[in-house]
Amino acid sequence: MASKKMTLLVMVTIYLTIVSNAFCQDYPKKPVQLFIPFEVGQSADISARGVAAAMEKFLKQPVVCVNKTGAGGAICFDFVRNSKPDGYNLGFMTLSALTQTNTGRLPYNYKAWDYIARINTVPTTITIKADAKWENIKELIDYAKNNPGKLKIGNAGKGSFTHLVAIAFEESANIEVAHVPTGIRRRHALLSGEVDAISVHPPEIVSLVKGGEMRILGVVFPQRMKEFPEVPNLKELGYDIKLIQSWGVFGPKGIPDHIKKYLAEVIQNAIKDKIYQELAIKSTLYIDYMALDEFEKFIKSQDEIIKSLIDKFGLKERK
Repeated sequence: MASKKMTLLVMVTIYLTIVSNAFCQDYPKKPVQLFIPFEVGQSADISARGVAAAMEKFLKQPVVCVNKTGAGGAICFDFVRNSKPDGYNLGFMTLSALTQTNTGRLPYNYKAWDYIARINTVPTTITIKADAKWENIKELIDYAKNNPGKLKIGNAGKGSFTHLVAIAFEESANIEVAHVPTGIRRRHALLSGEVDAISVHPPEIVSLVKGGEMRILGVVFPQRMKEFPEVPNLKELGYDIKLIQSWGVFGPKGIPDHIKKYLAEVIQNAIKDKIYQELAIKSTLYIDYMALDEFEKFIKSQDEIIKSLIDKFGLKERK
């Protein structure tokens, strides 16, 4: 009996694979575009270009990366939302999309897109210059407590994900700091002394940390970073910040289900490919695959956290 059930299961699996392939044999017939919300060389761009290169091997079509920057990612996210939902116009998703909708810069919510696959979860660090006077995160917090509003923490921009992490850190540690929207200048702003610390993702600073120019004091992530195991995550120190930056692929609402499922499978294979695996090691990218409905549920949970912070700290755009 068990043998018959196993045979039936195998036959059903083969049938579903054949059907799926039949549905997708007409896709893609031309290059696929992947729109990236941030500048070339930023950490999200690095991951996006790596996965695009690997996807080409499985799609048998070029995946053309287009950096559509501006307004903290809002221009790109809105463009993707208004694109034709045929599977040829995809976007590289970061949780900045949720900061843009919840601040009101984009007049809709997370349900405006179709979610295909999460590729990475991304640590967010509190980083200082290597020669700064603080030896650890406790000393930094003590300084902030003794000097309310004096500690300057740089971020990617008002209402950005790194800004929200810095705010959540400020709240959790019960300190008062000055938040400075340094944007893409944040590394220079730290090294020049314009700010005392920055809230930043590791791929942007790992070479400077290894080169002895910067130090990471703490990380917002479920566990310690494998590249810097000596750096504590803030949760283990009692600062439970539940924001988890995540990157993936999404698209305009209404992409046919068979194309979404096919793309999710392609992405799953792409991130296992040598091209992307080598890039992930080199650039400290944490592969954390999640697809379709599960991905959207995760997005919903993060949206609730982001909305709460934006509402609490009055970060909504004034009309």
